[in-house]
Amino acid sequence: MNKKFSLILATYNPDPKLLLRLLESLSRQTIKNFELIIVEQTIPPVAKNIIENFHHDFDILFFTSKKGLSRSRNLGSTYANGQFLLFPDDDCWYDDDFFHTITKYIDTEKNKILTFRAANDEDINIAKFDTTSGFCNKFNIWKRVSSISLCIEKTTFDSLLGFNENLGLGSGTLTSACEDIELPLRAICNKIDVKYTPTIVARHDIPIKRDPKLVIHRAKNHMFSVGYLYKKYDYPIRFVIFSISKNIVALALYSIRLNTTMVKYHYYTAIGKFKGYLANTKLNKN
Repeated sequence: MNKKFSLILATYNPDPKLLLRLLESLSRQTIKNFELIIVEQTIPPVAKNIIENFHHDFDILFFTSKKGLSRSRNLGSTYANGQFLLFPDDDCWYDDDFFHTITKYIDTEKNKILTFRAANDEDINIAKFDTTSGFCNKFNIWKRVSSISLCIEKTTFDSLLGFNENLGLGSGTLTSACEDIELPLRAICNKIDVKYTPTIVARHDIPIKRDPKLVIHRAKNHMFSVGYLYKKYDYPIRFVIFSISKNIVALALYSIRLNTTMVKYHYYTAIGKFKGYLANTKLNKN
């Protein structure tokens, strides 16, 4: 029997406790019109033993893949029976009524691509998300989507040929992020509507609160991808300059406050965006 949703979880060396939190949140759903497809890149696999106790609660499929987040998600999509695809992280989770809420919204709005918020258990957003709903464009999409807050009709996903496997963690390129931004950007450029609502929420811890050093690591490794997309999708130069200038101003302000972590974050963010924008649109290998 086909499901409404296929959750494609691409994972590498998952934390058993955090993965268990996700599985337990799925078990508590008020409606279970979904299947979970796990694609693990770890050798030997970690998740397979953890999921054994949940097969009676909802449908679970398990596969292995070579390293690569986008590659694994695309592989998982080929086994999906759901009408819509979602892409949870192994350390995210859902409120008990999540699937009731998103089902009702999609059935009413008839969206092909829906984006929404990601916030922690205190409803504090994990990044900057818009407070108003509406259709996305290439300027506001940056505050309207993350991988765990993206829902796309499978037929639309297939027509777009899935995630760009040159983007994302494990891609083997300099662009180790932003695959979750690039897919809806590509849809928008292909005249496919992308709708955002802040009323639907996926749960995730705020990374900087879990590990302060992670914010610097993310700036070093992810912001090249941002600049790359600025160039690939022909953002106006004034938009690019303004984006980088905000980081330079923030760097100066945090220097006055002697906040070393945020100084480094905005430094690496500005440098990464600049280098990514100047890079050849043909991706370079590491």
